Amino acid sequence: MTSVAGGAAGLSALSSIFSSIVSWAMTICQFIGFWFTFKKMGKPGWKGIIPFYNYYVLFDELWEKKKFTTYVILSACVLVLSVFCAVFMFICIFAGVISAESDMNGSGMILFFVMLALTILSGIAMMVLIVFLIVLEFKLFNRLARAFGKSTGFAVGMVFVAPVFFMILGFDKSEYYKPVNN
Repeated sequence: MTSVAGGAAGLSALSSIFSSIVSWAMTICQFIGFWFTFKKMGKPGWKGIIPFYNYYVLFDELWEKKKFTTYVILSACVLVLSVFCAVFMFICIFAGVISAESDMNGSGMILFFVMLALTILSGIAMMVLIVFLIVLEFKLFNRLARAFGKSTGFAVGMVFVAPVFFMILGFDKSEYYKPVNN
């Protein structure tokens, strides 16, 4: 191994370690923020750190349970589409390799372009659903921010930098006022 390749491998390993540490730190901050935000809402803190259940509690408290069902269905659709997209991409690459090795025969190229089209379409569908999820999450977090007397800009921060804004919400002096009409 040359010194350049060794240096690149070392840099790659350090980058992976650094991103893992940052990811864990953000996750822990988000758990702490959710815990204390839920406590300020009069709920047990543990309800804030269980994935999906924390959103169920928020939708139930701030909006309505039907919206949570929509959130879960959209999340499941994004998950399924991401798996399909990965499978289509793998088949597309495989078909491209086979076509290239066999001098671009007709059936291999057809499979390649069909899989490429399915990959692109499932990716576009996934992006559209993610936009709907972001809008739904923004509307939920806007209700939460308003219940604590915060602005719409704060809700935008909660969507895009959740660990930071939930820590702020959990530890600041704001008080929770339960919405009268969900």
